[in-house]
Amino acid sequence: MSKDVQLRMVYNNVPKITAAMPGKVRAVIEKTLKNIDETVKESMREEKSGATYVRGGKVHIASAPGEPPAIDTGVLVNSLFYRMENNYLGIYGTNELHGLVLEFGGRKVAPRPWLKPALDANRDSFERAMEGLL
Repeated sequence: MSKDVQLRMVYNNVPKITAAMPGKVRAVIEKTLKNIDETVKESMREEKSGATYVRGGKVHIASAPGEPPAIDTGVLVNSLFYRMENNYLGIYGTNELHGLVLEFGGRKVAPRPWLKPALDANRDSFERAMEGLL
């Protein structure tokens, strides 16, 4: 006489984990946005090797092509912002058009990338943090 033996394992925390996930994803994105902001601002404060000139009695060393922009008037660096659109989407940027021109270049200015290098510098830690949620 043979009897079947059955074992059942029930894991009741799936709804709890699923409910917590949006907040955890949001936290990773928010931390990454903050890190990108710090990286961008640090890159703009670094020493530059472009042209030197005096404006308003103050000596300014501009960025050379390929370097992140130097802070001169502070308009670009003070326009930077980041925000969460929802639990899964964060936005980082500026409302200053010259930020776009500096990033990609224009008719009269060679590119001085500031955003893509900051994104690239933070990509691995973002991906590791997201994978750590799985």
